[in-house]
Amino acid sequence: MQEFSLNDKQKQPLEKYGEDFKKWIETSDSIKTIQEHRTHESYFKQKLSPEKLDRMSEQEFMEVYKKLWASNIWGNKDWSVKNLLIDKNRLEKIKIEFKKLIYGSNDFIHLAFFVS
Repeated sequence: MQEFSLNDKQKQPLEKYGEDFKKWIETSDSIKTIQEHRTHESYFKQKLSPEKLDRMSEQEFMEVYKKLWASNIWGNKDWSVKNLLIDKNRLEKIKIEFKKLIYGSNDFIHLAFFVS
């Protein structure tokens, strides 16, 4: 693996963001945000366990996908999930690729799940 280093100009903003983060992490807003993230994380760990993925129905997939913060880019999530993900890729393929992504090796190059 190739080594790299940052120059002083590159380090300055990172140090500033680090200091800002240290201040923010002590606020009540950070506690609320962290709890929200932990709740979100717990939901997905439960819903996307290997066993649940194997049995996941199309409706359950739609429910899980709509909970993803990344899905906020779509206005009509039901239509988008059904037409842009499920119909184009098949639910079985999506479940297989999710298992590879979450529980497989770190070799992401071979993931075959693309929205086109």
